[in-house]
Amino acid sequence: MLTQFEQILLSKFLDGDYPVLATLREKAATATVADRAFSPVGVNAYFVISPNVPRTAPLSFDFTDVAFRFEGSENPGHAVLMVRDGALHELMVYNWTDVWPARPGLVLKWVRYLAFSPEGRTGRETEQRDMASLAKELAA
Repeated sequence: MLTQFEQILLSKFLDGDYPVLATLREKAATATVADRAFSPVGVNAYFVISPNVPRTAPLSFDFTDVAFRFEGSENPGHAVLMVRDGALHELMVYNWTDVWPARPGLVLKWVRYLAFSPEGRTGRETEQRDMASLAKELAA
């Protein structure tokens, strides 16, 4: 079962009017977490998806445009949603500079998008998703 925090991040990653996002939203409805790996700076959640849902094209890519901040944390954290073989594979969540809080301490202050720079890297936080850059990234 996904935690509330994982559900919030997954929802943010899958928000938008783009065909691959719609396909992934179908997959997310059947997603369960097979395993979680904790580290001092984050957690990785590994998904199990029903084999009966459609696969994405492209088959493998990463979304890297979601950031968050916990209440009481000095710095924001980042998340990566990995798609492999056309299905949700892994949600990696990390906070480089602050110790990962105890599970009961996960209180979100905000979740935002990271805007793409002209070089294609993600950077400053924003309320709006850069759909044009996301489309270019998926087409690459």
